[in-house]
Amino acid sequence: VSLQTIEALMRREKATGLDILVIDYDQKIDLTYNRNIPEWKLLQLAVQRIEDLAKELSVCVILLTQVNRDGGVSASHRATFTAHTVLNFKGMDAVGHHPQSANAIVVAEKNRHGKKSQACLLSYNQETLGIREVGVIDYKKLETKQGMIA
Repeated sequence: VSLQTIEALMRREKATGLDILVIDYDQKIDLTYNRNIPEWKLLQLAVQRIEDLAKELSVCVILLTQVNRDGGVSASHRATFTAHTVLNFKGMDAVGHHPQSANAIVVAEKNRHGKKSQACLLSYNQETLGIREVGVIDYKKLETKQGMIA
């Protein structure tokens, strides 16, 4: 889908009550390539345009992206500078030996509206798609305490 299509969709759907838009995922946005502008910059400009529209229309935009091998945001890394919140979804290996029954964790890597490194421990059942919040923790303290992340 092109940026122009996303913009038209946001404007049309706002008139019918759009409050939240989920874009799955950033690298699938159709960009108009220019050999003088690198892909990451085009993606950053597209994300900034979407952010401007979100502010103009009072719509919350959730933009999904892949992580790289280091666990950071992939191609749109520089686009995260404009984001208000960057959440990182981690599986069982990141939860470690936490005493609660969590098997997943959502970490706020960046959080302009709250504490950075706050994390929500989740218990999920893949067969039923059931998700239950187990607790909220300070992920950096857990990291240091358990030495979970290299």
